[in-house]
Amino acid sequence: MSTCANCSQDRAEPGLDLCPVCEEAMRWDEAVSHVREAKSAYDGLIDTPGVNVTFALSHINSLLTRYANGERTARLYDEMIHVE
Repeated sequence: MSTCANCSQDRAEPGLDLCPVCEEAMRWDEAVSHVREAKSAYDGLIDTPGVNVTFALSHINSLLTRYANGERTARLYDEMIHVE
């Protein structure tokens, strides 16, 4: 067993960042939905004069790629939830 990155309990399976309890508590569907909504909002600003959304979209796309590749870490969850 290893230590859960979220609760620091010795419950995480080797190779996993979170214990099953913490992973279940994180609402990944809501996090992904939140990031997709933010991406849509930034996509709508692409042609707005004087507005550069390249960095924001790059960051958002990186988060979605990490999620699509199977990453389920406390850090990714926090980054996704805090996208503005």
